[in-house]
Amino acid sequence: MQLEVGMKGKGWTGGFSSEIKGFNDFIESNLLQDGPIMGKKYMWFKANGMVKSRIDRVLVSEEWLQRWPMCKQYVQRREVLDHCALMIKCLDKDWGPKPFRSIDAWFLERGFSGMVEDKLRSYEGQGNVIKVLKEKFKLLKVDLKVRNKDVFGNLNSTKQSLL
Repeated sequence: MQLEVGMKGKGWTGGFSSEIKGFNDFIESNLLQDGPIMGKKYMWFKANGMVKSRIDRVLVSEEWLQRWPMCKQYVQRREVLDHCALMIKCLDKDWGPKPFRSIDAWFLERGFSGMVEDKLRSYEGQGNVIKVLKEKFKLLKVDLKVRNKDVFGNLNSTKQSLL
């Protein structure tokens, strides 16, 4: 595989520079591949938008692709720099038990969303934002279990009696 800047027939009219040839040789000799890409086709844009290029890549080995076959490159929005960031996401990864579950009926109950907002605001936390959010969700989980029992009763026994 060669990158577009070094590929003949892909719109590049010049000859190979030694740097491009060396880089392409490195990619080929190490059997690296450009993983699948989602979203935007180009990662770099000239300010006027007339010139676009896909010069940023995530190169991976065949073993990497076999281990994570559902991973793809996602082109992010251009924020500060003139390049778009690339993010690798693996969509089929099993991360274990879900830390938070909900029951559809909760969202149909009048005042539920307001109660959740009020509870989350009332919890105190210290540390970085992610740690505080995690702790707030732990506390919310406890409160939701109590509320579920108060409002809907014991769903398992109700289900058993209906069956």
